[in-house]
Amino acid sequence: MSTRYFLSAALALILLSLGALSAEQTDYAASQAFADSLFYSNELSSSILEYKRINFLSPGNPNFEQNRFRIVQSLYFLEDYQSVVRELNSDKLILSDHPQAGYFYAKSLSNLDLIDLSNQFILQNESADSSEDLRYLLMLNYLKQDKVELAGSMLESEHHLFEADDYLHQRLGEYQKRRSKSMALPNVLNIVPGLGYLPLKSYQNALSTFITTGFMYLTARELYKKDLPFTGTFFVSAGVIFHLGSYVGINRYNERIKSAYRDDLIRYIEEKLP
Repeated sequence: MSTRYFLSAALALILLSLGALSAEQTDYAASQAFADSLFYSNELSSSILEYKRINFLSPGNPNFEQNRFRIVQSLYFLEDYQSVVRELNSDKLILSDHPQAGYFYAKSLSNLDLIDLSNQFILQNESADSSEDLRYLLMLNYLKQDKVELAGSMLESEHHLFEADDYLHQRLGEYQKRRSKSMALPNVLNIVPGLGYLPLKSYQNALSTFITTGFMYLTARELYKKDLPFTGTFFVSAGVIFHLGSYVGINRYNERIKSAYRDDLIRYIEEKLP
């Protein structure tokens, strides 16, 4: 009789355990589906909390690593780059299991102005199948650091990757020419006020500088003729100041043009990257 009661109790315990396990699995599946729905609905902050809750309550769940990656993805899309770097530094498995995580890591470092660290990570993880995004990111980093020679060498050494990108080839080539262009000719021509702007194709600045400085010098000449040396000296001094200032203006204008080329390239590559 006691044996029968013992078997009944054991059976009941097994059934209860199976029921509890089934309920736990059902709860996990529902929670996972809910977290995924939040992620795909772009409710990223909520999805992060839900993925963390699932992994905390069910550390052995089959989606544990995928959930960790989704957390990193969500943080990246929320532009919380510091948290992306922190998460990936604490879990290197994500980097090895999910190639895209490497891009998120390098781009987050770049966006945090830790560009040398970003470059170091990309170069240390180079391989034959490195993603196109990582290669464009490395070029972007070089341009941000004004390492134009390194960016240009990438076009040559990785021709298979960049050969179809005509705009990149064109604009980077123009930028390299602008950087290598000597300012000797504009500075020599500017002995005649304003002419130094002509090689830079800044015709409005050339005309306004020529007229303003020329007016100062001509006015001073007429004043000296009328025996008004004090006033004449004032206009000569003003003309010299404008004339010398035009040399500064020419060189600054050239720097602005170079910066415009670089900023355009940076903007173009950033728009290509996810």
